[in-house]
Amino acid sequence: MFSGLTVLAFVACAILGARYLARPLFLKTLYVMVAIDVTAVAVLTFFPRVPSWLGRAELLGIWLTLLFSLFCELRNHRAWTRDANHAPLELAPPFIGTWRVAAGGAWRARNHHQIASDQRFAYDFIRTEGDSFGSTILAPIAGRVVSLNNDAPDHAPSGRVIEDPQPFGNYVAIARAGATVFLVHLRSGSVCVRVGDEIEEGTPIGECGNSGRTSGPHLHIHAQDQMEPAPFAATGIPIAFRSANRASIAAYGDRLTG
Repeated sequence: MFSGLTVLAFVACAILGARYLARPLFLKTLYVMVAIDVTAVAVLTFFPRVPSWLGRAELLGIWLTLLFSLFCELRNHRAWTRDANHAPLELAPPFIGTWRVAAGGAWRARNHHQIASDQRFAYDFIRTEGDSFGSTILAPIAGRVVSLNNDAPDHAPSGRVIEDPQPFGNYVAIARAGATVFLVHLRSGSVCVRVGDEIEEGTPIGECGNSGRTSGPHLHIHAQDQMEPAPFAATGIPIAFRSANRASIAAYGDRLTG
């Protein structure tokens, strides 16, 4: 159970899990590795005459589980990157100043949105300087306001995800050419547009808040093929953000200046 290569496998799992594996996949991988190890130890304890190949089989099973999980994550990374670069919807930065991608991109460990089909290409942004809460949010695209909410309460920052019956909280949805862009978790009462308004890119639509299913003030943005909120039902549309006269796909940790 405590051979050097076995311990190394668990250390590798911890390191790779923190950087590359999404939490559900990391936990499944860890549970399988532990189960293999415990089973081997139990067999060797109660049946000490079992051939020595059992230890090698145990080690092989642990490493194969870890490598298979990493392989699955690498395949997902490749698929997300391919799809994200296929005719993305071009958006302007939806804020003023410099904000950082706090969640988003190809690695599921850094993009919890990927579990929902409508939010596969979603991003969470937080300000790099100052408080995100109360910061002005701008329309990243010209279009028609097709849906919104403005009366969900803001939560006190907690550092943990707060479950809410209205997961989007306060939001504005802007539709154009078959795509609808959602700007989510806005400040209660701050939305300053109405359904049916035709707005231009850069129009103030509200303020960053902490409403809905959040752990702290931030701006969530994604595009989908349906006009109404449809978590796990709509199909997400890839988006790219304009910066320095060019549009690019953002990744976790990237900074975007509006």
